[in-house]
Amino acid sequence: VDRDRKLQVLVPIREYIRRYRPPPLAVLQPLRRYFRRLMLLWRDHRQISPGNLIPRMAANLGNFQALILDELDRNAPDVKDTVRNMITFAAVAHTMSRVFRGFLLRVLDLVEETGDITLQGEYITALFMSWMYNEIPAPEELSAKTFKRFREAKDTAGEGDSFHSCLWLVCCWSTKGRNATLLQVMADVLWHVGDYSRGKTHARKGREMATSVPNFMLEAHCFRAEAVCCMALGQFIQAAELITRARERLALCGLQNGEQDRVCKSILGNIHFLKTEYAESRSLQVEIVQDTSADQTTTYPYGLMNIAFIDVATGVPEPNVTQNVDTARAIFHSTPLPHGLTGCAAVLAMLDLREGRTAVAKSVFEALYLSSRGNQEVSLLCLERLADHAYQMNDLQTTARWATLFLGSTLKARNRLGIAQAIRCLSGIFSSNWDRTTALNLLDVALAEFSAMGIRRHEAECSLLRAKILENQGAARRIEH
Repeated sequence: VDRDRKLQVLVPIREYIRRYRPPPLAVLQPLRRYFRRLMLLWRDHRQISPGNLIPRMAANLGNFQALILDELDRNAPDVKDTVRNMITFAAVAHTMSRVFRGFLLRVLDLVEETGDITLQGEYITALFMSWMYNEIPAPEELSAKTFKRFREAKDTAGEGDSFHSCLWLVCCWSTKGRNATLLQVMADVLWHVGDYSRGKTHARKGREMATSVPNFMLEAHCFRAEAVCCMALGQFIQAAELITRARERLALCGLQNGEQDRVCKSILGNIHFLKTEYAESRSLQVEIVQDTSADQTTTYPYGLMNIAFIDVATGVPEPNVTQNVDTARAIFHSTPLPHGLTGCAAVLAMLDLREGRTAVAKSVFEALYLSSRGNQEVSLLCLERLADHAYQMNDLQTTARWATLFLGSTLKARNRLGIAQAIRCLSGIFSSNWDRTTALNLLDVALAEFSAMGIRRHEAECSLLRAKILENQGAARRIEH
């Protein structure tokens, strides 16, 4: 018996008892009703944690799962209730960063046999929500089936939850909560493709709706979506404030130190990284890795990858960098997270560039750029390197074309930091082409932008480059005289 007066039994003994001396239904039924009420309480009031609901549920997730599996083993008469319990349980476990691989897939055929089209739609939607932990069989077919099931049942809300036909459904939905969810999802999509201004607007509107409901969980998601858009727009102070507010909302839901909280912490670390505050950024990423494990969360490999990004920039020895990248890459290979593998490839290319393997880095950056259409973050990372003549990856004319493409892409996305970096790259090209006046004018623009955003390292680099250009200009004038 532990300190909480709970009976603890070794796993082999517990499995033996479950198989050969299972508890009678008279004992299990009250427990099922109790756990079912807990899950329904969480489902209906997840925006705020009443009392100690979240800790109670987290401590009993294993019991929840055991009871549900027992219902399946006993061929419980009401299969629909069992499936609904599984759907709610999967949502609870996902929110609490607990992974139960293959759990929902156990009843894939059983759900089809029920003939309940609404339940089928809810189940397939839940399956897609667990895509990081389950290999979805025939995803396109299931996706079409979900949409069809909800349409047949005339369930507009379910149709929206399956994230199909969202733009059409926004006209049909009357609840602020559902509209807020849609706006948050659209904001995430717009951020991903580089439309940061519209993404920020959608996230802010969604946040206002979530506040009026109120729904703290949804507010947190909207704050987070708005923050990443602000970060891309160079509004770092505002982004950090939004992340702080997102974490406050998650704490109100009892989800501090959970998966979503770690995502927010990672974003805060990325804000520090973009501001070249590497020590603060690394400290946050190390905290994430230490608080998680490889088999229970997706933030773990991303944390390792982010540490590697920072270590490349700060000159950490190559073996230390590759060790973290290799560990992260192995995890990404076993999960459906292709962007993680792309990020790892980018880190290694940056490492090659740092170590003087210029030709290798060039080929990787070019390949990543060509394959990253639709992923603005990776695309701009590659362009920033290819457009910088200081790296000597291409001749001056080719580098100038990359720099022009870099500037055009950042202007289209209104990425303030990217625009300043592109202007700095163009300044270097004009300087190399002996047009020092244009180079200085461009450098002054970039310097002012870096200063306004509070990015001291880039500000210092621009100041040094400016001094070098002025020194060369002075030497040239002395030669002329």
